[in-house]
Amino acid sequence: MKVFTKLSLFLLMGIGIVATGCKDPNKDNPQSQVTVNLVLPEGTTGELSEVSCNFTNLNTTAKTSVTEFVANSAIVTLDKGAYTVEVSGKLDEYSYVGLAENISIMEDNQTIEIQMSLGKISGDLVIAEIFFTGTTTPENEQYSGDQYIRLYNNSDDTVYADGVAILESAFMTVDDYTYTPDIMSEYFSADAVYVIPGDGDDHPVAPRSSLIICDQALDHREANPNSFDLSGADFEWYDDSPNPNFLDTDNPDVPNLDKWYSYTATVWSLHNRGFRSYAIARMETSKEEFLANNLYTYNYELVVPGYDPFPMDGEAYKVPNEWIIDAVNLSISSMFQQICTDPSLDRGWTHCGEQDHDENRYNKSVMRKSDSQNKFILIDSNNSTEDFEADAVPFFLR
Repeated sequence: MKVFTKLSLFLLMGIGIVATGCKDPNKDNPQSQVTVNLVLPEGTTGELSEVSCNFTNLNTTAKTSVTEFVANSAIVTLDKGAYTVEVSGKLDEYSYVGLAENISIMEDNQTIEIQMSLGKISGDLVIAEIFFTGTTTPENEQYSGDQYIRLYNNSDDTVYADGVAILESAFMTVDDYTYTPDIMSEYFSADAVYVIPGDGDDHPVAPRSSLIICDQALDHREANPNSFDLSGADFEWYDDSPNPNFLDTDNPDVPNLDKWYSYTATVWSLHNRGFRSYAIARMETSKEEFLANNLYTYNYELVVPGYDPFPMDGEAYKVPNEWIIDAVNLSISSMFQQICTDPSLDRGWTHCGEQDHDENRYNKSVMRKSDSQNKFILIDSNNSTEDFEADAVPFFLR
């Protein structure tokens, strides 16, 4: 009898083990069937093609991709939770992108809508590299003046750089302020606007070739052996400073950019810790009309721990997003708060260094990646997190 009891107990335990091993795998991860509707901008009709929709679970970082869309709609099964959703697609010759952050998927048979925005027309200049950190001397001192931006003709046709502006964002990616009025969906807010001169056909850029725009077009190796020669740059930005303590250096053999606006009365340089965003735009108006019609006055509250919010205001110049042909957000992981562009221009960010005043950032740049199938084509998905190599060896140090 005792033997039977032990055998019975053993069998019951075995049954229990089998039952546990065969339990519903989704019991601990309940799922929802989600209908995804892509909403085109007002006045736009048609069905997107080449759609890529990626869900990233904010808790597990697991990714789920959907590519089969019918009439701008698809169905996907997801674990319940919070997600970031990134979408891209094409309609005619235009690209469209969408971004939705912290979307809660908690209901059964849920429907979500993703607002799509017009991306840029393909086949133009892109930002291939930004060298904003500067170099260091043999004595490990910071050296400035050798900053540069490298543009690249990513198309199969010759394009002209005349009228293309270098823009620096008025706002910083490490600040978490709400600026009113909020115009980001329509404009890029700039505190520096420097434009390539020309009448439209003076500065051709051949397919798959670069254009170098620098701070000072000098052979910097003469002052710093660890730097490089920029005396052959295509353009330099130059500021005629009234302050004798802050003077710029001009190379008369290299043409200067046309300075439309800069927030500083002395010498402008790229933010060497990488807290701002940069864009290039084809300016579709004259300097005089732009300055007369595109002033942007904004308000925000300055928050200092231990004090009441302090009302602030500021001015910048607004550049229509339709004019922007490429944009890159820069930041660092320890301080990132927000991108300073509409997601249709750039929905990610890239970096040199990981923390504020990171000494490891020097002698490094952010560089756009090449296509895996053709190294002469640069990746441009309007997501700098994916498109750029962070902490890269600069072009002129390779």
